[in-house]
Amino acid sequence: MVDCVNRRKKLDLRDTKGSGGVVWLIAKEWEGELVKAERIACREKSGTMGWVRVKVGKWGHFGLGNHYIVPPRSTREEGVEPSLEEAQRVATVIKEEGIVRLMVGDFNGRIGEQSSVMMEEAEGDWERREYKRNSEDTMVNKRGKRIMQMFDALGFVVMNGIGGKTCENTFVEAQGSSMIDLIAVAEEDLEHFDKGVEVWEETRDEIGTDHALVTCTGRWEWRRGREEQ
Repeated sequence: MVDCVNRRKKLDLRDTKGSGGVVWLIAKEWEGELVKAERIACREKSGTMGWVRVKVGKWGHFGLGNHYIVPPRSTREEGVEPSLEEAQRVATVIKEEGIVRLMVGDFNGRIGEQSSVMMEEAEGDWERREYKRNSEDTMVNKRGKRIMQMFDALGFVVMNGIGGKTCENTFVEAQGSSMIDLIAVAEEDLEHFDKGVEVWEETRDEIGTDHALVTCTGRWEWRRGREEQ
């Protein structure tokens, strides 16, 4: 059983100008752990960001960011760059609070098989860590490059196709298929998502959409009394 966070928190969606499709569903057993839900409509009306904070036992708060960017053929495409800048700014602020650990969304950008690259300075030297990806969709466009730059700057690794597993296309239309629905996790939390990303292609027909369901599973352990959770 799930509940719609957007409805229960009575979020105001009137300023999203058509980008109101970003919603959160939370399992009933987690309902009491929901700390905060926030909806941010980008000023340029070319995208929408949503943030949910959930309390996970004694481990702390886990933050989930959901982002939608309009497709390239949209009349609002000219506002995409300001929207990405705003998303990066907001995500940076929230991540510094130790909250946001996962970002998901329909970014409408082709990232192909670009690697996630993390750069870290230590004692005057720079350490470079590369996370290679495999994808059915190998096309890269300008927006896809910009999206990867944003994730790299935030310290998030795109999980679609990492770990030697080829990621299937997530979107199908008459012009062809592509991978535009992405899941990225903070690098320090990547170890908790050892199974990577799953694309459920059959859901397109089951629920009548051109997007496939894209999921990931994270696992944490903590102790409650003598029991391990």
